[in-house]
Amino acid sequence: MRHGLSIRFQDTNIILSGGVDDVWQDIKTGKLIIADYKSQANNKSLEPWAYLSDVYHEGYKIQMDFYGYLLSEMGHDVSETFYFLVCNANRKADGFFGKLDFEEVLVPYKWNAQWIPEKVSEMIGCMNSEEIPESNVACKNCAYARQD
Repeated sequence: MRHGLSIRFQDTNIILSGGVDDVWQDIKTGKLIIADYKSQANNKSLEPWAYLSDVYHEGYKIQMDFYGYLLSEMGHDVSETFYFLVCNANRKADGFFGKLDFEEVLVPYKWNAQWIPEKVSEMIGCMNSEEIPESNVACKNCAYARQD
């Protein structure tokens, strides 16, 4: 897995791939566990429920779901729980002095990849369509194209 995870999606010519930060193995079950390292510097709670409910971390969960999907499709026995190792810099320190102190928290995440095959099929349909899809207000490229 040194070169990342990669599969051919169903009966298509589409290759799905992802580069994981780390893969651990549960020594009792042999199942593989994805570990994703995140660093930040904020005063928000690092309780798992708070970290995972942050709107800005939705993409992190999608990323983990995708990694779980890839590992499973590659034929590996995968743990139902993955982990974010979050390193949060102490913003309350008296000064910088050439170093940052970090609090490290292991945040468990029960991944779910059931939604991925349908979403990938939708994306392939969009790529193969003769019609341009509707723009999304959050898309920076679409906003650029709409400029006068």
